[in-house]
Amino acid sequence: DFATVELPVTGGYIGEGVWGWARIFQEDLVAGEHTVAIGSAAFRPDCLYITCGDEEPTDELIRVDWASLLGAETMELLSKPYGEVRPDWLDGAADYQLPAWYDEYRVQLHTRLGPPWIDKPIFLTAAEAFRSMGLHTFARHIKSGGEGAWWPSSVGAILPGCEQRNLAQEIIDNAHANGCRILVYHRHMEDHQLFLDHPEWAARDDRGRELQQRREKICSEWPYDESALTRLLELVDMGVDGLYFDEVHMPKQGCWCENCKRLFKEQTGLDHPESYDPGDPLWHRLADFNNATIERVFRHWRQAIHERNPECVMLIGSNTWPTMADRHMTNRLFRIADSMKTEFDLANRMNGRIL
Repeated sequence: DFATVELPVTGGYIGEGVWGWARIFQEDLVAGEHTVAIGSAAFRPDCLYITCGDEEPTDELIRVDWASLLGAETMELLSKPYGEVRPDWLDGAADYQLPAWYDEYRVQLHTRLGPPWIDKPIFLTAAEAFRSMGLHTFARHIKSGGEGAWWPSSVGAILPGCEQRNLAQEIIDNAHANGCRILVYHRHMEDHQLFLDHPEWAARDDRGRELQQRREKICSEWPYDESALTRLLELVDMGVDGLYFDEVHMPKQGCWCENCKRLFKEQTGLDHPESYDPGDPLWHRLADFNNATIERVFRHWRQAIHERNPECVMLIGSNTWPTMADRHMTNRLFRIADSMKTEFDLANRMNGRIL
């Protein structure tokens, strides 16, 4: 049974009064192994203090003299909050109601029928099998990674064989013909051809190397979000019932492309951090900057999608959000999302986690 504890709201990351402490539990323990389980929190805790005595935690326990390390001017800039906890633009999403079709069927199927399956009959007839199982809503890939569009898109590269054939439309029509709603999985961060055409748009690590996962990642601080939106609206016009955005939405460690460096300086007055270092307040301001970029892009996409079709649901992946120890994304993003997609087991994976 979890105890409910009121956590204090704090301000920035440095300076007086930025730490707020709350007693989670006090217990007489016997010798042996014990587990502390944290169920959930409205925001992420930064420190757990465990003691066998009566001493109370203080800011001095983990104090670093950043003023001498970074200088007075940088400290002054860092003391200013970056954005608002509840900005005005959240009001536009506060009264959103999911369409009835989405709430009606709470069990929804997810598949990974991607390009390797194109030549198999199930690729274009999957909805018939799903409906025979009693399912009414399913998600399937419409862009699995960095490949081209599965339809003759007006922007970007096109998957070979789709220059004159609209595979996306055939998949959507197959779903609707069998009485199913379809959520399309659109992997939005990677685009191999766009990287070849605009290598400067690549998201880069602190050594200047382009980041890759399912091909090269594109940074959303470049005009990429507009070309991606063009494709999303093409899918909306084809009749998709929902758009499903997976994975991280900007590089977790930050991006060191030239545009991010320039915009970070313009918006914060600070020099872009030299490296990925969660112990550095400058890096935490870069995390704020990245999160604001994610929120801006999805607000823009959401408005355009809903103007085209108010019943088209926008699902946003929260990925490692359940860890509560990862600064990637804020709860503002999920307050503007129509629905959240979460893989809770990802919180148990050590690879790539920010601790």
